[in-house]
Amino acid sequence: MTQAQMLVTILEAAIGSCALVFVTFALWPSVRLDVFRQQMFAVRDELFDYAASGKIGFDHPAYRLLRQSMNGFIRYGHRITFFQINMSMLHWKIVESHAPMDWTERWDRAISTIDDADVKNSLLAFHRRSIMLVSGRLVFGSPVLLLVLAVGTLIELFNLGWRSAKAAFERSLNRTTTTLIDVRRLEEEAARAAA
Repeated sequence: MTQAQMLVTILEAAIGSCALVFVTFALWPSVRLDVFRQQMFAVRDELFDYAASGKIGFDHPAYRLLRQSMNGFIRYGHRITFFQINMSMLHWKIVESHAPMDWTERWDRAISTIDDADVKNSLLAFHRRSIMLVSGRLVFGSPVLLLVLAVGTLIELFNLGWRSAKAAFERSLNRTTTTLIDVRRLEEEAARAAA
């Protein structure tokens, strides 16, 4: 290999490396945020359609709180990262250690006022879906949490007897998020962001 060929190879490798770094650290996070917001918009739109069908009123507290939470997550989505959440958790422990879980308390009260089990289950399902989106946003943005998720999924697969990879993944994702982060605090922040 001549010096000119070696120089061209080094230049190509440098350009390729720069392009990879640009895509990884500039474009990919933006795409992930846009996908998260679009998915949350879709769940929020389904919730709106559900209310428009007459199954729950637009003025019902459970509907309004759930919509407020989703709006907050859409607005707050850029801050749902492992680093940001750790800094927020530290802030909550130091500054707001005795702050009430206002959104959670209001949600529990509002959901308990619904007599129809189908409507209650549907609203709880919308809530679970929004929390799963937040969990996915958080976990898939952190190499540390991805490793924890991979190990947790393998453990869940063994516990389930290799029957359902999807169930093992969802359980592991939920466990990874709820073990490391108080999701109620995330909802409080989302409610503040939406206000």
